[in-house]
Amino acid sequence: MKLEQLLEGVPYTLVQGSLELDIEDIIYDSRKAAPGRLFVCIVGTQRDSHDYAAQCAAEGVTALVVQHDIDLSAVPGVTVLKVESSRYALALMSGNLFGNPSRRMTMIGVTGTKGKTTTTYMIRGILEKAGLPTGLIGTIEAIIGDKHIPSLNTTPESFLVQKYFAEMVQAGIRYVVMEVSSFGLVQQRIGEHPDALRGTVDFYPMLNPLGLDIGERLVPSGTRLDMNRAFPGSPDGTPLEYMCYQVIQDMRGADFVLDLHASARNKSELYEVRVSAKEAERLLPRVRALCPQLIWVYPDKGSFSASLTGALAAEGVDAVILEADERRRLPQEIAAAVVDGIFCKLKEMGIWTGDAIDAPAASADIPTVYTREDVCRVACEFPGVYVPEDRIGTRVEEGQVLGTVIDALEGAARETVKAPCAGLVFSQRSYSSVYPGTLIARIRKERA
Repeated sequence: MKLEQLLEGVPYTLVQGSLELDIEDIIYDSRKAAPGRLFVCIVGTQRDSHDYAAQCAAEGVTALVVQHDIDLSAVPGVTVLKVESSRYALALMSGNLFGNPSRRMTMIGVTGTKGKTTTTYMIRGILEKAGLPTGLIGTIEAIIGDKHIPSLNTTPESFLVQKYFAEMVQAGIRYVVMEVSSFGLVQQRIGEHPDALRGTVDFYPMLNPLGLDIGERLVPSGTRLDMNRAFPGSPDGTPLEYMCYQVIQDMRGADFVLDLHASARNKSELYEVRVSAKEAERLLPRVRALCPQLIWVYPDKGSFSASLTGALAAEGVDAVILEADERRRLPQEIAAAVVDGIFCKLKEMGIWTGDAIDAPAASADIPTVYTREDVCRVACEFPGVYVPEDRIGTRVEEGQVLGTVIDALEGAARETVKAPCAGLVFSQRSYSSVYPGTLIARIRKERA
């Protein structure tokens, strides 16, 4: 294949040499260097194969793909191409080399912490039982028809993935189910698109997985401590305190931190940004780009210093809370709004150069809660089954119906809950059982 064809879709800079070359194979192991081959220099976790670039050039490789500058002027006969991410380039070039076989099959990826292997074999078993030829790539092996190939990684290097795909197409396979490790995603083994990213974005998907499993914010240990009241932690304390300490150490020096939360159980919230009153003057101009439906400036409490955002503030790191919907529930439209806001913020910071939604022209365009007087709390008077109107995210007039409390035994309406003021409904009861004084909704009052 011509080098120019191999590079289709790959952003690159020609450092030296020509594109009018025939490439027989792609390698990323310097021990396989030979004429007619293209060597991709990869920065690994233990070694950097850029260190072997000169050796490969001396052994006659036709071309090299590099991620950072190296001097190969002493080997003028070799073509050198520079890319932003050599792993991403390897993924794209491997697809081109094998004719992009994944486009001719239905791809099913399975990721997660536990159960990937079991899930992939179950999916393959179901599809095969339905008469649909299905390949598999996973922790244990790759399965191509009757051929079983032992695996070294959960997600093989992208070149090997594409080679397997090509063999599957030749074997008449129509579906592929893969285990996809998070590490494989980070390393772009499946061809993720990082070319619009400038800088580093760290994700902490879950700090308290045990608490999430039981539906509580507490750490289910003997002490049942609230993790967000244990910061900044201690290097010599309990396991929880040590974990909190390590999180703070890891986040020190960050430009901006977003602490993503779901709301309390039985209560739906708009997508909102929460800012401590102590940090509001500095942070309010920075949160506009997150495009929330509401900004809440919450009063300082003694617990603030023991929270993640408070501990980061003490380290000089700007951090805010993103609150959305209800605990253990995240509708697609809410998730999409949060993701859009994050990308908009990343674009403002110069980290993301791709598409993003436009931020409001000014912070004043976003409803903001500053004091308790800005919020109207609506509670019911009678017990029963609450049947809400769908008012969250809408403006209501004073006296407009928010919902009805039904007698659980008789089925009759006991109370019609109405808005005591005009404004934006930003919080709404989502669970049906209510008692006298149960919070039904919160309304951001309209200012005169």
